[in-house]
Amino acid sequence: MAQKSAKIAAGAVVCVESEIRGDVTIGARTVVHPKARIIAEAGPIVIGEGNLIEEQALIINSICTPPHLFANIKCHKLNCPEK
Repeated sequence: MAQKSAKIAAGAVVCVESEIRGDVTIGARTVVHPKARIIAEAGPIVIGEGNLIEEQALIINSICTPPHLFANIKCHKLNCPEK
């Protein structure tokens, strides 16, 4: 489930079975499916509008870089880690 530091826009759907940690922003019309993991360890992750984060997808920022930005309308699939 999303932590207090996560910013979830109105109109986004984040399943309670997902894991969101750190400085994460999720745009409107984005759907985060169960068991998806979005983890901002070393910097913020910004996910734009209209994204689909599928079950068991892993998005992690584990290296100190500028914010990870994900464009609008993108599908992040099962077993395809984004680092």
